[in-house]
Amino acid sequence: MRYVLDDGLVVLLPRARRGAGPAFALALLLPILAALGAKSFLLARLDAQALAELLTRLEALGAPGRALGWLMQPEPVTAALGSMLAGLLG
Repeated sequence: MRYVLDDGLVVLLPRARRGAGPAFALALLLPILAALGAKSFLLARLDAQALAELLTRLEALGAPGRALGWLMQPEPVTAALGSMLAGLLG
């Protein structure tokens, strides 16, 4: 935007910057939602014994495996999504 002052000086104002809020929120939420979806899918496809075996094998891989095993523990959100997916997948 520009305007002219009384003395003839033309003043240019910078355009208002658009906020990065939606893009930042999408970049933050997309990996979280993808991880929840993948974890829910695994819970829907694996029974309790197979999941326990998977977590045991992950713990044998050392610190990275223990961290991944901790992340793969079923919590209420993924348990609910997993049961809904199990009903859909048959």
